[in-house]
Amino acid sequence: MQRSQLIRQGHLAGLLLAVSATSPAISQSGGPEVTDTLPDSGRPATMDMFTAPAGGSHNLHFEICAPEVRLTLTGQETTDLDFIVWDEREQVVYSDYGDGDRTSTLIAREGDEDCQALRLLTINRGERDNEFVFRVADESRRRR
Repeated sequence: MQRSQLIRQGHLAGLLLAVSATSPAISQSGGPEVTDTLPDSGRPATMDMFTAPAGGSHNLHFEICAPEVRLTLTGQETTDLDFIVWDEREQVVYSDYGDGDRTSTLIAREGDEDCQALRLLTINRGERDNEFVFRVADESRRRR
């Protein structure tokens, strides 16, 4: 997959995030596939918007650095989105195959490293693009 020259900077919820986007490819489902990376996603709170293309998928590579985070994904309620989170060993950490395009879960960081790399696959089961909000927040601070 080719990495595009486009670097998008978004300012949401007071956070400046640099997102490197790749050019669309064809997913295994036959629809377009898009991949993004949040290189600085290990902050206490991260939020950004992405688009799952109609009939395709979206991959997002990100890190969690807090002991426990809440991952919240919120679509536009236009199509059914399925969500799968994998760790760097390709083990499923979380999945949501239910109807709708919203989900939320707690994820505990594994291992002795300061941060853990994860990958979110969002599959759009509909015939329209669905823009979704990706949020990760440090839950370990709330539990003190």
